Amino acid sequence: MLSDKNFARRFCLLLVTILLCSGVGAQQPATLELNMPSNVGTKTVPKFPERYTITLILAKGNMVYYYNGLHYRLLATKRVPIKQIHGLLLQKQKEVAALSGKSAHSKHQLHVIIKASENSTYSNLVDILDEMTTNNIEKYAIIDITDEENKL
Repeated sequence: MLSDKNFARRFCLLLVTILLCSGVGAQQPATLELNMPSNVGTKTVPKFPERYTITLILAKGNMVYYYNGLHYRLLATKRVPIKQIHGLLLQKQKEVAALSGKSAHSKHQLHVIIKASENSTYSNLVDILDEMTTNNIEKYAIIDITDEENKL
């Protein structure tokens, strides 16, 4: 007959072995798939339709500057906290739907240009990419910020 102490040790060893082999507690890390274009060619702004495009500039203090279209206009630039981007993108999607004839299956979609300033954080970029997924925005690009935009 095995002693109680010996039995307890063997039982614990058996239990640990079963848990390790069954994979209990082993979870796959959640990741965000990010497809990046090759570095071949010139660094140009993607050819998005101007009226279906919004440009987001990530700035310091969890703030986002934005303007409609591709080309920077100081007077047309507005600023919102990053927490308000979800509502802004929903509003912009409704505007694009209205411009494209109000059809649910229109080929026109909102296009988003994302630019990160030197003072923005990696967390802000991840938050914006999460918003692209949450709002089902399929057409977006992360491009370099211009010197003029970086002054914001």
